[in-house]
Amino acid sequence: MKHFYCNHSLHKTGNHSCPKIRHFFLGFLLWLAATVLSLQPAVSIASSSTAVNQKSSAEYLEALQIANAFLWAWTNRDAEAGLKLMSNRLRAQVKDDAGLRQFIVGLSNPHHQAFEIGSGRKQNAGRYSFQVTVYELYEGEQFGIGYKSTIEVVREGSNWKIDRLPRSSDNQ
Repeated sequence: MKHFYCNHSLHKTGNHSCPKIRHFFLGFLLWLAATVLSLQPAVSIASSSTAVNQKSSAEYLEALQIANAFLWAWTNRDAEAGLKLMSNRLRAQVKDDAGLRQFIVGLSNPHHQAFEIGSGRKQNAGRYSFQVTVYELYEGEQFGIGYKSTIEVVREGSNWKIDRLPRSSDNQ
């Protein structure tokens, strides 16, 4: 049996009454626990990451960019920019540029506040649809109103245009 010296007295190995051994043992356990716990967030972040290594076609990204630009114009009440992004078919169907302009500008209360664009879906060659939520907020209110719907983007020649408007309080 091995013997070692602790506090100038002889102790047998395994006797945990020695303060130096207890101090070393507790220090080691604390170091081990801290090391394991410090690795936990990195493991959790890596395992819960929702990043997907997904490739999107240039066509999809161009359509998405137009949907984003149109909804940005809607949020900022920029009628000129919004009208330029609408398809000929949509403008002919509505037959009222003043009505389309009013859709983009909206009311003073509620005002257009924000939007979210979900994943898009190819409908056919040259047409994509995107799930969107547009938000409006009444002045002085704590909560806005969200309208979930679909926006469609279509290729007209070499350009992408909005072919279906999202739902909002202006066109329910």
